[in-house]
Amino acid sequence: ARRVARRALGPATLLLALLLTLASAALAAAGDGDAPVDDGPGPAAEAPKTADGPDEERADGATGLVSFGVALGLPSYRTVSGSAAFQSGPFGVEARVGYGAGAGGSVGLTGRLYPPLPGLPVPVWVGGGGAWTGAGLTPHLAAGVHVPVARRWRVDAEAGVAWPRLGFERHATPHLTLGLSYAFSVDLEGRGGAGGGSHDRGDPSGLPTGATTAACAPRPPDPSQLDAAARRTARRFVDDARATYGSLYRDPRWTLEVVRTTVRDDVATVVARYDGSVREIASGDRIHARGEATGTYRWTGCAWRTVGFSYD
Repeated sequence: ARRVARRALGPATLLLALLLTLASAALAAAGDGDAPVDDGPGPAAEAPKTADGPDEERADGATGLVSFGVALGLPSYRTVSGSAAFQSGPFGVEARVGYGAGAGGSVGLTGRLYPPLPGLPVPVWVGGGGAWTGAGLTPHLAAGVHVPVARRWRVDAEAGVAWPRLGFERHATPHLTLGLSYAFSVDLEGRGGAGGGSHDRGDPSGLPTGATTAACAPRPPDPSQLDAAARRTARRFVDDARATYGSLYRDPRWTLEVVRTTVRDDVATVVARYDGSVREIASGDRIHARGEATGTYRWTGCAWRTVGFSYD
Protein backbone atom coordinates (compact mmCIF):
# COMPACT_ATOMS: atom_id res chain seq x y z
CA ALA A 1 0.00 0.00 0.00
CA ARG A 2 1.64 3.11 -1.09
CA ARG A 3 0.37 6.39 -2.34
CA VAL A 4 1.33 8.20 -5.38
CA ALA A 5 2.91 11.38 -6.32
CA ARG A 6 1.99 12.88 -9.60
CA ARG A 7 4.34 14.44 -12.05
CA ALA A 8 4.94 13.72 -15.68
CA LEU A 9 7.41 14.77 -18.28
CA GLY A 10 6.45 17.58 -20.63
CA PRO A 11 7.88 19.40 -23.62
CA ALA A 12 11.04 21.36 -23.03
CA THR A 13 9.61 24.45 -24.61
CA LEU A 14 6.72 24.66 -22.20
CA LEU A 15 8.68 26.28 -19.40
CA LEU A 16 9.55 29.16 -21.66
CA ALA A 17 6.00 29.23 -22.95
CA LEU A 18 4.83 29.52 -19.36
CA LEU A 19 7.63 31.28 -17.56
CA LEU A 20 8.90 33.60 -20.22
CA THR A 21 5.84 34.19 -22.28
CA LEU A 22 4.27 34.65 -18.91
CA ALA A 23 4.89 38.25 -19.57
CA SER A 24 2.81 37.97 -22.69
CA ALA A 25 0.48 35.58 -21.00
CA ALA A 26 -0.08 38.44 -18.70
CA LEU A 27 -2.74 39.13 -21.22
CA ALA A 28 -4.46 35.82 -20.53
CA ALA A 29 -3.96 34.54 -17.06
CA ALA A 30 -7.14 35.63 -15.35
CA GLY A 31 -9.60 34.67 -18.04
CA ASP A 32 -9.58 30.85 -18.00
CA GLY A 33 -12.88 29.52 -19.28
CA ASP A 34 -14.31 32.69 -20.81
CA ALA A 35 -14.76 32.94 -24.55
CA PRO A 36 -13.22 35.87 -26.39
CA VAL A 37 -15.63 38.70 -26.99
CA ASP A 38 -16.38 40.02 -30.46
CA ASP A 39 -16.00 43.74 -30.96
CA GLY A 40 -19.37 45.39 -30.76
CA PRO A 41 -20.53 48.43 -32.67
CA GLY A 42 -19.29 51.79 -31.63
CA PRO A 43 -16.32 54.06 -32.22
CA ALA A 44 -12.85 52.70 -31.52
CA ALA A 45 -10.51 54.65 -29.25
CA GLU A 46 -6.73 54.33 -29.26
CA ALA A 47 -5.26 54.33 -25.75
CA PRO A 48 -1.89 56.07 -25.51
CA LYS A 49 1.24 53.96 -25.14
CA THR A 50 3.49 54.59 -22.18
CA ALA A 51 6.11 57.18 -22.95
CA ASP A 52 8.88 55.38 -21.07
CA GLY A 53 10.42 52.15 -22.26
CA PRO A 54 9.73 48.92 -20.39
CA ASP A 55 11.51 48.41 -17.07
CA GLU A 56 12.95 45.01 -16.23
CA GLU A 57 10.97 43.20 -13.57
CA ARG A 58 12.07 40.38 -11.28
CA ALA A 59 10.08 37.92 -9.22
CA ASP A 60 10.61 38.04 -5.47
CA GLY A 61 9.23 36.36 -2.39
CA ALA A 62 8.72 32.68 -1.66
CA THR A 63 5.97 30.70 -3.35
CA GLY A 64 4.64 27.19 -2.87
CA LEU A 65 2.66 24.92 -5.15
CA VAL A 66 -0.59 23.25 -4.11
CA SER A 67 -2.12 20.58 -6.34
CA PHE A 68 -5.15 18.30 -6.37
CA GLY A 69 -5.51 15.32 -8.66
CA VAL A 70 -7.15 12.04 -9.60
CA ALA A 71 -5.37 8.96 -10.93
CA LEU A 72 -5.49 5.29 -11.87
CA GLY A 73 -2.77 2.97 -10.67
CA LEU A 74 -1.27 -0.18 -9.19
CA PRO A 75 -1.23 -2.01 -6.75
CA SER A 76 -4.92 -2.82 -6.67
CA TYR A 77 -5.78 -0.78 -3.59
CA ARG A 78 -4.86 2.28 -5.65
CA THR A 79 -6.99 1.41 -8.66
CA VAL A 80 -8.68 4.81 -8.31
CA SER A 81 -7.28 7.52 -6.07
CA GLY A 82 -7.38 11.20 -5.24
CA SER A 83 -4.48 13.26 -3.98
CA ALA A 84 -3.41 16.57 -2.49
CA ALA A 85 0.20 17.73 -2.62
CA PHE A 86 2.42 20.65 -1.65
CA GLN A 87 5.82 21.66 -3.04
CA SER A 88 8.23 24.44 -2.18
CA GLY A 89 11.46 24.57 -4.17
CA PRO A 90 13.09 21.11 -4.27
CA PHE A 91 10.92 19.55 -1.55
CA GLY A 92 7.37 18.24 -1.66
CA VAL A 93 4.90 15.95 0.03
CA GLU A 94 1.76 14.22 -1.23
CA ALA A 95 -1.18 12.62 0.58
CA ARG A 96 -3.34 10.13 -1.30
CA VAL A 97 -6.56 8.23 -0.68
CA GLY A 98 -7.18 5.21 -2.90
CA TYR A 99 -9.66 2.40 -3.42
CA GLY A 100 -9.67 -0.91 -5.28
CA ALA A 101 -12.27 -3.66 -5.59
CA GLY A 102 -11.38 -6.54 -3.29
CA ALA A 103 -8.50 -4.60 -1.73
CA GLY A 104 -10.55 -1.92 -0.05
CA GLY A 105 -9.31 1.56 0.72
CA SER A 106 -5.89 3.00 1.47
CA VAL A 107 -4.37 6.19 2.83
CA GLY A 108 -0.81 7.07 1.90
CA LEU A 109 1.90 9.68 2.25
CA THR A 110 4.97 10.27 0.05
CA GLY A 111 7.93 12.59 0.48
CA ARG A 112 9.51 13.98 -2.69
CA LEU A 113 12.80 15.51 -3.75
CA TYR A 114 12.94 17.48 -7.03
CA PRO A 115 16.54 17.46 -8.37
CA PRO A 116 17.53 20.08 -11.01
CA LEU A 117 18.40 17.66 -13.82
CA PRO A 118 20.08 19.22 -16.88
CA GLY A 119 18.20 18.80 -20.15
CA LEU A 120 14.84 18.13 -18.44
CA PRO A 121 13.06 21.49 -18.10
CA VAL A 122 10.10 19.99 -16.25
CA PRO A 123 9.78 18.85 -12.64
CA VAL A 124 11.10 15.33 -12.00
CA TRP A 125 10.96 13.86 -8.51
CA VAL A 126 12.23 10.88 -6.57
CA GLY A 127 10.91 9.84 -3.21
CA GLY A 128 9.36 7.27 -0.96
CA GLY A 129 6.65 6.69 1.55
CA GLY A 130 3.98 4.24 2.53
CA ALA A 131 0.27 3.46 2.42
CA TRP A 132 -1.97 1.98 5.04
CA THR A 133 -4.61 -0.62 4.20
CA GLY A 134 -6.46 -3.29 6.11
CA ALA A 135 -3.38 -5.48 5.71
CA GLY A 136 -1.09 -2.91 7.33
CA LEU A 137 1.64 -0.61 6.05
CA THR A 138 3.12 -1.03 2.57
CA PRO A 139 6.30 0.99 1.86
CA HIS A 140 7.27 2.17 -1.63
CA LEU A 141 9.97 3.96 -3.60
CA ALA A 142 9.07 5.83 -6.79
CA ALA A 143 10.02 8.51 -9.32
CA GLY A 144 7.67 10.77 -11.24
CA VAL A 145 7.39 13.61 -13.74
CA HIS A 146 4.81 16.22 -14.83
CA VAL A 147 3.50 16.92 -18.33
CA PRO A 148 2.06 20.45 -18.32
CA VAL A 149 -0.91 20.60 -20.68
CA ALA A 150 -2.15 24.07 -19.72
CA ARG A 151 -1.22 26.84 -17.33
CA ARG A 152 -2.36 24.91 -14.25
CA TRP A 153 -3.26 21.46 -15.58
CA ARG A 154 -0.77 18.61 -15.68
CA VAL A 155 -0.72 14.97 -16.69
CA ASP A 156 1.12 13.12 -13.92
CA ALA A 157 2.95 9.80 -14.09
CA GLU A 158 5.07 7.85 -11.64
CA ALA A 159 6.70 4.44 -11.48
CA GLY A 160 8.47 2.51 -8.77
CA VAL A 161 8.29 -0.52 -6.56
CA ALA A 162 6.19 -1.37 -3.50
CA TRP A 163 6.51 -4.09 -0.91
CA PRO A 164 3.04 -5.28 0.18
CA ARG A 165 2.72 -8.06 2.71
CA LEU A 166 1.53 -11.38 1.31
CA GLY A 167 0.95 -13.74 4.20
CA PHE A 168 4.01 -13.50 6.45
CA GLU A 169 6.37 -12.12 3.82
CA ARG A 170 6.74 -8.98 1.73
CA HIS A 171 7.11 -9.21 -2.03
CA ALA A 172 8.17 -6.52 -4.50
CA THR A 173 5.40 -5.43 -6.87
CA PRO A 174 5.11 -2.63 -9.50
CA HIS A 175 4.02 0.79 -8.30
CA LEU A 176 2.48 2.69 -11.25
CA THR A 177 0.24 5.74 -11.55
CA LEU A 178 -1.19 7.89 -14.36
CA GLY A 179 -3.40 10.85 -13.57
CA LEU A 180 -4.40 14.47 -14.01
CA SER A 181 -3.89 17.31 -11.51
CA TYR A 182 -4.66 21.00 -11.09
CA ALA A 183 -1.88 23.04 -9.49
CA PHE A 184 -1.67 26.66 -8.38
CA SER A 185 0.79 28.82 -6.48
CA VAL A 186 0.38 30.17 -2.97
CA ASP A 187 2.18 33.13 -1.44
CA LEU A 188 4.39 32.03 1.46
CA GLU A 189 5.31 35.55 2.56
CA GLY A 190 1.94 37.27 2.73
CA ARG A 191 2.57 39.48 -0.33
CA GLY A 192 -0.84 38.67 -1.81
CA GLY A 193 0.62 38.37 -5.30
CA ALA A 194 0.61 34.65 -5.91
CA GLY A 195 -2.32 33.26 -7.81
CA GLY A 196 -4.57 30.91 -5.87
CA GLY A 197 -6.87 28.37 -7.39
CA SER A 198 -9.73 30.86 -7.80
CA HIS A 199 -7.74 34.06 -7.44
CA ASP A 200 -7.61 34.94 -11.11
CA ARG A 201 -11.29 34.35 -11.66
CA GLY A 202 -12.44 36.35 -8.68
CA ASP A 203 -10.04 39.27 -8.88
CA PRO A 204 -10.37 41.42 -12.01
CA SER A 205 -6.87 42.08 -13.22
CA GLY A 206 -7.36 45.79 -13.62
CA LEU A 207 -8.26 46.65 -10.03
CA PRO A 208 -5.82 48.78 -8.08
CA THR A 209 -4.04 47.07 -5.20
CA GLY A 210 -6.42 46.47 -2.33
CA ALA A 211 -9.53 47.41 -4.30
CA THR A 212 -12.59 45.19 -4.67
CA THR A 213 -15.50 45.22 -7.04
CA ALA A 214 -17.86 45.89 -4.13
CA ALA A 215 -16.00 49.12 -3.35
CA CYS A 216 -15.94 50.31 -6.94
CA ALA A 217 -18.68 52.43 -8.48
CA PRO A 218 -19.34 51.33 -12.11
CA ARG A 219 -17.95 53.78 -14.64
CA PRO A 220 -17.10 53.94 -18.35
CA PRO A 221 -14.12 51.90 -19.63
CA ASP A 222 -10.76 53.35 -18.57
CA PRO A 223 -8.05 52.58 -21.18
CA SER A 224 -5.34 53.88 -18.85
CA GLN A 225 -5.78 50.80 -16.63
CA LEU A 226 -4.92 48.28 -19.35
CA ASP A 227 -1.15 48.50 -19.04
CA ALA A 228 -1.26 47.94 -15.27
CA ALA A 229 -3.81 45.14 -15.66
CA ALA A 230 -1.50 43.23 -18.01
CA ARG A 231 1.45 43.66 -15.67
CA ARG A 232 -0.47 42.45 -12.61
CA THR A 233 -1.67 39.41 -14.53
CA ALA A 234 1.92 38.76 -15.64
CA ARG A 235 3.04 38.79 -12.02
CA ARG A 236 0.44 36.19 -11.08
CA PHE A 237 1.48 34.06 -14.04
CA VAL A 238 5.12 34.31 -12.99
CA ASP A 239 4.22 33.20 -9.46
CA ASP A 240 2.50 30.09 -10.83
CA ALA A 241 5.50 29.31 -13.05
CA ARG A 242 8.02 29.92 -10.26
CA ALA A 243 6.14 27.62 -7.92
CA THR A 244 5.95 24.89 -10.57
CA TYR A 245 9.50 25.15 -11.94
CA GLY A 246 11.37 26.54 -8.95
CA SER A 247 13.36 23.31 -8.57
CA LEU A 248 14.75 23.72 -12.11
CA TYR A 249 14.99 27.47 -12.79
CA ARG A 250 15.60 30.60 -10.77
CA ASP A 251 15.95 34.35 -11.13
CA PRO A 252 13.20 35.06 -13.70
CA ARG A 253 13.50 38.50 -15.30
CA TRP A 254 11.29 40.06 -17.92
CA THR A 255 10.12 43.22 -19.61
CA LEU A 256 6.62 43.77 -20.91
CA GLU A 257 5.87 46.69 -23.23
CA VAL A 258 2.34 47.49 -24.33
CA VAL A 259 2.75 48.77 -27.89
CA ARG A 260 -0.86 49.15 -29.03
CA THR A 261 -4.22 49.25 -27.29
CA THR A 262 -7.58 49.50 -29.08
CA VAL A 263 -10.81 49.98 -27.13
CA ARG A 264 -14.25 49.48 -28.65
CA ASP A 265 -17.15 49.87 -26.24
CA ASP A 266 -16.33 47.57 -23.30
CA VAL A 267 -13.82 45.38 -25.18
CA ALA A 268 -10.13 46.15 -25.52
CA THR A 269 -7.41 44.54 -27.65
CA VAL A 270 -3.88 44.85 -26.30
CA VAL A 271 -0.68 44.09 -28.19
CA ALA A 272 2.48 43.76 -26.08
CA ARG A 273 6.11 42.81 -26.61
CA TYR A 274 7.78 40.58 -24.02
CA ASP A 275 11.42 39.73 -23.41
CA GLY A 276 12.33 37.38 -20.56
CA SER A 277 14.87 34.96 -19.20
CA VAL A 278 15.47 32.41 -16.45
CA ARG A 279 18.63 30.78 -15.15
CA GLU A 280 18.82 26.99 -15.29
CA ILE A 281 19.99 25.72 -11.89
CA ALA A 282 21.73 22.59 -13.22
CA SER A 283 23.89 24.33 -15.85
CA GLY A 284 23.89 27.96 -14.72
CA ASP A 285 22.93 29.02 -18.25
CA ARG A 286 20.45 31.84 -18.75
CA ILE A 287 17.65 30.96 -21.20
CA HIS A 288 15.96 33.76 -23.15
CA ALA A 289 12.67 34.16 -25.01
CA ARG A 290 10.98 37.10 -26.67
CA GLY A 291 7.97 37.74 -28.86
CA GLU A 292 4.65 39.52 -29.19
CA ALA A 293 1.29 38.77 -27.63
CA THR A 294 -2.26 39.91 -28.28
CA GLY A 295 -4.86 39.89 -25.54
CA THR A 296 -8.56 40.65 -25.33
CA TYR A 297 -10.01 42.36 -22.26
CA ARG A 298 -13.58 43.07 -21.20
CA TRP A 299 -14.53 45.99 -18.97
CA THR A 300 -16.52 44.84 -15.90
CA GLY A 301 -17.65 48.32 -14.91
CA CYS A 302 -14.73 48.69 -12.51
CA ALA A 303 -11.76 46.95 -14.12
CA TRP A 304 -10.47 45.05 -17.15
CA ARG A 305 -10.78 41.25 -17.15
CA THR A 306 -8.84 39.08 -19.61
CA VAL A 307 -11.03 36.90 -21.83
CA GLY A 308 -8.57 35.63 -24.46
CA PHE A 309 -5.01 35.86 -25.78
CA SER A 310 -2.52 34.53 -28.31
CA TYR A 311 1.25 34.87 -28.58
CA ASP A 312 4.09 34.01 -30.93
